Amino acid sequence: MTLDACATRRHFSAVITHLSLPALLLGPQGEIWLTNPLFDRQTSQDSKPASGRPFTDLLTQPHKAPFTRFLTRCQRGDAVPDDRLHCSIDDNGTTMDLCVCGLWVDGAFSGLLCQADATPQHDDLKLKYLMDHLDQGVWDYNTRSNTFIVSQAWRRMRGLSPDDDVNNFGADWLDQIHPDDREALKNVFGRQTRGTSDTVNIQYRRRHADGHWFWVLCSSKVMARDDTGLPTRIVGTDSDITALRQSEADITQLVETLRLAIDASEIGIWEFDPNTGTVFWDDTMLQMYGLTDGKNKRSGELWETYLHPDDLADTLAYSDHCQKNGLDFRRDYRVIHADGGVRHVRSRASQVDVPGKLPKLIGVNIDVTEDYGRAKELEDAKAQLLHDSRHDALTGLANRRMLDETAATFFENLRPDQTYAALHLDLDHFKKVNDTLGHAAGDAVLASVAATLGRIIADTGLVARIGGDEFAVFFETAPTQQSLETTCTAIIEDVQKPIAFANTTCAIGVSIGCAVQTGPTRTQGKVFSNADAALYAAKSAGRNCFRVHNTKEVAA
Repeated sequence: MTLDACATRRHFSAVITHLSLPALLLGPQGEIWLTNPLFDRQTSQDSKPASGRPFTDLLTQPHKAPFTRFLTRCQRGDAVPDDRLHCSIDDNGTTMDLCVCGLWVDGAFSGLLCQADATPQHDDLKLKYLMDHLDQGVWDYNTRSNTFIVSQAWRRMRGLSPDDDVNNFGADWLDQIHPDDREALKNVFGRQTRGTSDTVNIQYRRRHADGHWFWVLCSSKVMARDDTGLPTRIVGTDSDITALRQSEADITQLVETLRLAIDASEIGIWEFDPNTGTVFWDDTMLQMYGLTDGKNKRSGELWETYLHPDDLADTLAYSDHCQKNGLDFRRDYRVIHADGGVRHVRSRASQVDVPGKLPKLIGVNIDVTEDYGRAKELEDAKAQLLHDSRHDALTGLANRRMLDETAATFFENLRPDQTYAALHLDLDHFKKVNDTLGHAAGDAVLASVAATLGRIIADTGLVARIGGDEFAVFFETAPTQQSLETTCTAIIEDVQKPIAFANTTCAIGVSIGCAVQTGPTRTQGKVFSNADAALYAAKSAGRNCFRVHNTKEVAA
């Protein structure tokens, strides 16, 4: 049952409950919505009609077809409020005569009222009966006598008492209408009373008896005319739609706020219809894909042609998977503009059911290129910070932290048969360079030594600057004795070559301590302390040479 149907059912349920005659309320398709207690008492419990059952099931055979025709007329809008159908139902041999009339809410056919046929003799009596029992502002205007018959709901709507005169048709009746609505109301009712318009449907504001303004939805129809064609009788309904108008205003404001938010956030909205193979892209979507032709309705396969080649296969496979399994689409991908520009797009979409058809896919796209750019910058900055924290700023070599971390990881996974080695290097006569030529010359010397170590050691070991003029090399796989001696000799020979700085040269040397270890030791740093001891031996031996721990000196 739709929301309108539910509202209509609630609207009339109280009415038929208090009717003084047996009655049923039918839906707009002729289905039974509910019955009142009098009807229930006069029908057997075994045959009490269930809600939702077609009313034609209760009708005697001769009345089934007339009822169907009457219902069709009401649904088409061909019937008028005064139209009636008299019919009979058969309850286990007991016949009940009913009078069926249409019910209209806000000018729309909303259901049928079926009540025991009281056969009123006059139209006015029929109308009064309905007006007394319908909680709606019903009115009947006689143009000849210039008089109104109104329901109590009509009076309550305006804050009038049962004794207030409603037949005051002086020139000041428009004073009770909002100034902005007076001209329109005067024109539409003027056309109806002159006979040039048969129906009226208008919304306007009227002043309540307590002074506030409220909104009225008025629907009226000419029910009788004289021989000249002028209306003699006009019947209408008034509904208080103040709350509805406020809701509409709230919704309009919400929609406008949402539109402004969407425009400000530059979110593109799209809708794909698999039944037609077409997609609707709003203007933001067109801009996002670099399109300037202004065509919002496009082929559903168009977006594939803009997908970045590296994202194409995975994105299409994911899209097919979501569509086949009724899943929401959640994915980031890249698109390439016609000018070659690459944009990052974040797409979010959900499937919406369409009765009798394949579900549509409605979604939004957000250009997140700047987010990806900032994320890349942040990633690069973090990587640079990590690099800087583990490398020497002057030479670009690993620092003591990186050496310690690398060694700690190595020792955690060390095999008993694994042989490794370390070198400890200290520059000879470096202090003299700093004292005589300055720190700039010293920095040039350190950079030259770092380049020498990087070239000779290459990727066979980790080279680190661990102090002012101290360096270390860690070999996770120890070189052979001969290779180790050859490496140290090459370093000494290269370092002692004159280093050009400004208009002079710098002369230094280097002392090296070597240590080789196999398998774990009680102290993980044993290989480094052994290399340090060998360095001390090399310095004691006269500098500019190397010593291997527990081996004889090898002259440089």
